[in-house]
Amino acid sequence: MLANCIEMKTLFAVQTLLCFIAGFHAGVGQYDASQLRIEAEDYFDADKVEIRECPAGGFEVRGLGVGSRLVYPNVRNLPANATIAFRVASGNAAGGTIEIHEGTAQGNLLGTCAVSGTGGWQQYRTVSCALTSQPGTGNFWLIFKGGEGELMRLDWLGFPSNAQ
Repeated sequence: MLANCIEMKTLFAVQTLLCFIAGFHAGVGQYDASQLRIEAEDYFDADKVEIRECPAGGFEVRGLGVGSRLVYPNVRNLPANATIAFRVASGNAAGGTIEIHEGTAQGNLLGTCAVSGTGGWQQYRTVSCALTSQPGTGNFWLIFKGGEGELMRLDWLGFPSNAQ
């Protein structure tokens, strides 16, 4: 049994290495704004983040600080000027902000969500902000800004005015 487990881990590592060499990205790459939520860890691409188990169950994205980014391309069924919601926790009293850009990290700024400290890394709350977005399909880059250290953790994001 242990040998099978080691072989499976080795096979996964080789597949991952081949994908990296070929330039393929890990991640979903297709999202639907009409779903209740998009799990934060289902990003298409990211930088300066880590995925860990969430105290409430499932997983969360941790280590979000200055320079962190999460990418969610091909978000379908967006209404014009959508509202975006984030389920966040922050043990950092100063919190931080989430900038939502279209297409690239320097792309059109669609909106900014302020996240203040929630009182602890396991105390989640939902924050939302309005976007200046076109209807249809969007390509979102979440850029995290603020002070030093870990600013926040993210469990999920969603489009509450569009959820079915």
